[in-house]
Amino acid sequence: MGTIQMLPVSGKRRGSTCARQHRHWNITDQRFRLLGRSLSCFLLMGLFCLLQQPWTYAAHSRRRVVTRSQTPSYDREITTFNPQGRLEQVEYGMIASERGSPVAVLKHDDDGNATLYLILENSLQKVYRVDDNKFLIATGLSGDGRLLANVLRSQCMQHVYDNGEVATLQEAAAMLADVCHSLTRTGGVRPLGCQAIVMGVEEAYDDADRLLVRIFHTDPGGGMEECKHCVAAGRGKDKLYPDLMKLWEQQQEKKVDSATVAQNLVNLMFRIQQQEGRLSNKKGDTNQLDLWTIRPQKGRRGNMRATVYTQVDKHVKLTDILYKET
Repeated sequence: MGTIQMLPVSGKRRGSTCARQHRHWNITDQRFRLLGRSLSCFLLMGLFCLLQQPWTYAAHSRRRVVTRSQTPSYDREITTFNPQGRLEQVEYGMIASERGSPVAVLKHDDDGNATLYLILENSLQKVYRVDDNKFLIATGLSGDGRLLANVLRSQCMQHVYDNGEVATLQEAAAMLADVCHSLTRTGGVRPLGCQAIVMGVEEAYDDADRLLVRIFHTDPGGGMEECKHCVAAGRGKDKLYPDLMKLWEQQQEKKVDSATVAQNLVNLMFRIQQQEGRLSNKKGDTNQLDLWTIRPQKGRRGNMRATVYTQVDKHVKLTDILYKET
């Protein structure tokens, strides 16, 4: 009877297989480690590049990138006061309105008959008749001036429809001031860059037979004031207004006639322009202004007589023209 010999299984073959598997796992682990290191380096480099680039607003992105600057945004928000209690956007509107053409309005009282004299450049683009007895003069941005004229016309017509009477000059000026003020406290809009002068003729409160000449001035911030004798607006108004007051005082002391007052006013405007360097002395260059006169007169449209003299230069003698008119 034969015996069965149990031969031991060779451990060399099984050990070599385990070694190969262990070596394969080590190689795979090293590959994953290298891949992780590469990805981390790539992410760090990308993050560093993003931090080095300036933040910009995408043109059509769904999520806009908003950056916080170090400077405060008081000059960009129209309804926000700065620490000094000022609305800087409104002040910018005032600066824009003062860059317009200079305007000078002077009242002359000759024997109880007051006459308004208005001097400015290219008046046909800046003077608007909003009602029978009212004129609007805008200086600054011409588009804003047209807007004010259209709004004032509409509100004056609405006032007649609601109350059955024509709005007074003070009420018309208050309408303009309300429009300008509403734009300083409404988000998404901007203040108007123009100043407005409302002037005209109306009956006195105590005597319907007596006609009054009144002048009102409004600014982009919504301010309104009545000017008793004169008003200046536009470019160089700070230099022009004191000279207008001197003219008013001189005509009260010397009792000069209306034609002389108009001539002095025109000479003053040319002198101011020459001081600013805007008056050309070359031959062939025309330096011309427009002169408006408004006189109360019963029976005419708006109880006043409005006349404009265009292309008035420094060599024209207004005394001869105005004497012939009267």
